[in-house]
Amino acid sequence: MPEQSNEITAWFSLRSVLDDVINTTDYKSLDPITQRLFEWVYLRCKTGRILHTQEILYDSKVASHATIQKSIALLEKSGLIQIDLDLKDSRRKIISTTVKAKELVGALSSRVESWAQTH
Repeated sequence: MPEQSNEITAWFSLRSVLDDVINTTDYKSLDPITQRLFEWVYLRCKTGRILHTQEILYDSKVASHATIQKSIALLEKSGLIQIDLDLKDSRRKIISTTVKAKELVGALSSRVESWAQTH
């Protein structure tokens, strides 16, 4: 039984630190769906390939298309992504992450890494 207790304690400890990290950074201004979309976009942008809005709508599977469009607008307004017209096809939009996004991910990551080293 003590082993199960340690597993439960570890889970709640991790959830607690994640909640703390979220609530003490700019991440708290994003709703959970927009947070998940940001994470998907950020990881996808790290591949170095051009990311179009259409790809986010069809491949992210985070939410409905309308909700994703709303979240994209929130991410742009918060300064975490930049939206540019595709010079090859002006009907398409290119999404990229910003310096602010990289700083936020860095802050989130360093806080979690710090916690992991002490537990």
